[in-house]
Amino acid sequence: MAQSPKAKKILIYNGPGTCQGCPEAISSLLKKAGFNTQYIKPGQLTKKNFEKTAMYVQPGGSDDASEVINALSKNEIKNLKSFVFNGGKYLGICSGGYLAGRHIVDKDTINSFSLLPTTVDEEQEDPDSKVERIKWKNKKLSVYFQSGPAFNLKHLPNADIWAIYTKTGNGAALINKYGHGKVGVIGPHLEATEDWFDDSDLESPGLSHHLLMDFINTLLQDKSILKRIILNG
Repeated sequence: MAQSPKAKKILIYNGPGTCQGCPEAISSLLKKAGFNTQYIKPGQLTKKNFEKTAMYVQPGGSDDASEVINALSKNEIKNLKSFVFNGGKYLGICSGGYLAGRHIVDKDTINSFSLLPTTVDEEQEDPDSKVERIKWKNKKLSVYFQSGPAFNLKHLPNADIWAIYTKTGNGAALINKYGHGKVGVIGPHLEATEDWFDDSDLESPGLSHHLLMDFINTLLQDKSILKRIILNG
C-alpha cells in the first residue's frame, strides 16, 4: 500500500529570492491540514533531504526570480528535478511558477528548473498588488495577485487546467506531468491572508485557501493526472 503524503514531509524553500511572508503563509496552511512541513535553504537541496518527501514548494518571491537560481548550485537543481522526475511533486506559486519554466522571463540566457516544457511569461506588466479575476474550473472568482505568471496553454497541451485569467485566457493554474512526477503551478496568491489585502489597501473578496488545498490534495495524489478539465465559455 502506498504511503500517505501526510506521512511524508513537504519541503518549503525559504532562502534568497522569496518574498516576506510567502513561505510562512503556505507552511501555515499545510500544517493546519495536517502535513509535516520543513523549511529548506540553499545548500540543503540534497538527495538525502529529498528522501521521504512528498512535495517541494517554491513559494512567491522577489521581482527577480534569478535570485533563487543564483543561490542554488547546479547539483541542487539536478536533485530537485530528479526528485520530481522519479515521482515527486512540485508546487510553484507566483515566482515558483516562473521558475518551473525553461528560462527566467526576460532573461533567456538564465536557465531555470525546466520542469515545464516552455518559458513562462508574465500576465501583466503592472507590478502593483491587485485583485484579479480568474475562472477557477467553471467559477469566476477574485483573488490576490501581484506580478504573477501566465502559462501558455498552447505549449502545454496535456496539462490539467484548473484556472485561466478571464481577461486574456492565459493559464492561471495547472498541473502537468514531469517524468513520473507532477508539477503544479499557480499564478495568483491563493495563500494570501486578510492582512495581505489590508497592507495593499485592497478590499478582500474573501480568502481562497480552500481552492489551494483542493489543488494541493489533487497534486499529491499518486494516480495519473485526471482528464483535462474543460473550461466552458
